[in-house]
Amino acid sequence: MGKKHILAAGTLIAAATAFPTLALSTDDRVDPAYVPECKTPLRNGEILSSRGMLAQGGHAIQIANGAKGNAIVKVRDNRDRSVVLSFYVAGSREVTIQGIPDGDYTVQYATGGALDFLCKKFAKLDWAEELPGVQSFRTERTATQIMTSVLSYTLYEVAGGNVEPQTISAESFNRP
Repeated sequence: MGKKHILAAGTLIAAATAFPTLALSTDDRVDPAYVPECKTPLRNGEILSSRGMLAQGGHAIQIANGAKGNAIVKVRDNRDRSVVLSFYVAGSREVTIQGIPDGDYTVQYATGGALDFLCKKFAKLDWAEELPGVQSFRTERTATQIMTSVLSYTLYEVAGGNVEPQTISAESFNRP
């Protein structure tokens, strides 16, 4: 019984000693800048997260991506700054997301190249910005109508444009 115990311990030590050597030789061949990328291309308008907020009816957000690069748009609850909706907008395309409930929101967007391996964020951001002000969605009801809002933005620089977004850090954009 003692021999089996010693033999097993000796085998484990030999395996543990061999493992770092194997790992070092493998690590030498891996580019330290390598970031695993998304293997499945996203569809324009694909919802990345919604915290269950999209409902029948409700308000809408329309984003026209006037740039060639792809964008991710995040809608944050203004109370706690948590992401309540994020979606993908392909370069030179437009998306309208409907079903946003009443509330106060901040809108952010980022552009980048390849998406990370989970296909939910950019592996590396080119830039991120936050649109100014708080966007308030309030449903109005009359005797004959229910009125909701459509918030519309075009993402590209325009001389004399009417919106001045604020640059934000990648960490700020990627925060949940």
